[in-house]
Amino acid sequence: MKNYYFKDHNGTKVNIEVADDIAYALEVLRRAEWRNDAMEKYYRENRLSGYNDKDAELGSNQFNPEVILLEREYQTELRHNLAMVFKSLTKEQIRLVTMLNNGISITKISDKLCVGKSAVSHMRKRIQEKIKKFLKNPSTKCPFFSAI
Repeated sequence: MKNYYFKDHNGTKVNIEVADDIAYALEVLRRAEWRNDAMEKYYRENRLSGYNDKDAELGSNQFNPEVILLEREYQTELRHNLAMVFKSLTKEQIRLVTMLNNGISITKISDKLCVGKSAVSHMRKRIQEKIKKFLKNPSTKCPFFSAI
């Protein structure tokens, strides 16, 4: 026989004497109840019913599968179109873009290409204009950028 205590509806501690197997079963039940309470407390904060209409997470399209899919399709189309822009560049322009991308200064580029710095700057400006023209094209605007 073991002494087992519990709290009644008023919160007062009550001791009773029970058989060993019943005491073991009561302890197992008490541990399970504590685990369930802990899990409920943990998950209560992340439950959907805990959110309201003013919560930012519910109002955003960040996790909307349709918006994510459309954004991926847009990114694929944008990459394809950008590739087409770079295919329209001449060999010299591609070489210049590669050198600029590698962090080589305009002075060093002008020495390598045996041209003046103004010519290199002019070539860079022409490349930038081609890319800007591409970016200003309304067909390349993504309506989902503002949603994400």
